[in-house]
Amino acid sequence: MALMSLKLWQLIDLALPMIVILLVQTVLMFLYANFVVFNVMGRDYEAAAMTTAFCGFGMGATPNAMANMKALAERYGAAPRAFFVVPLVGICLSISSTESYLRHLSTSYRKFPHTRGRLSAGYFLCYTFTTNVRKRRDR
Repeated sequence: MALMSLKLWQLIDLALPMIVILLVQTVLMFLYANFVVFNVMGRDYEAAAMTTAFCGFGMGATPNAMANMKALAERYGAAPRAFFVVPLVGICLSISSTESYLRHLSTSYRKFPHTRGRLSAGYFLCYTFTTNVRKRRDR
């Protein structure tokens, strides 16, 4: 619904800054991947596969990383270590960012006396779920 109501003609002033940001991001990703990631990973085929995945992470998310690695593997052959490591890293990145967001919500909006303002993401989710279930049950 948000895309259907988007008025593109109002965003025309942002086109040039967005293109510049995209170009700068692409160049910085290339330089960092080429000179840092590839060298740190070992300068072999597995390192090349992980470097393509790093570019996918930098330009998007885990699905982009996996698509980049798949395209490389279809052309040059399998990279089993990279296909094992990259999805795990993607999962860890998404879980840690989600947990940090939930921690922020829990410390900002809900203060529980027995947790001294600190709350784990799992407890926050369980508390929120059970509270919603109780509210529905009591209706």
